[in-house]
Amino acid sequence: MPNNILNDLFFGKIAPWEDRPENIEEFRRLNQQLSQLSDTIGERLDKETQALLDQYISDRSDLESLLQCDSFKTGFRLGVQLMLAAYKKL
Repeated sequence: MPNNILNDLFFGKIAPWEDRPENIEEFRRLNQQLSQLSDTIGERLDKETQALLDQYISDRSDLESLLQCDSFKTGFRLGVQLMLAAYKKL
C-alpha cells in the first residue's frame, strides 16, 4: 500500500495543488465575484496601469504559491510527527 502512494506521487497521479474546493458554495461565489471585479477594473484602466495591476497579481500569485508550499511542508512534517508518536505507543 505505501509503495502505491509513492508511485502515484512520483508519476504525478497525486497532485494536491490541483485539488480545489469548487464544491464549496462560498468558494464559487467568491471566485465569480473576483472575476467580475477583475473585468470591471480592467475596463477602467489605461494600458500602463493595467500592466502594473497584472504584474501585481502575478507577483501576489507567486507569493501565495510559496506560502501554500510552506504550509504543505509544515502539515506534512506534522503528519509524520503524529505517525511517529502513534507508533511509539505501540
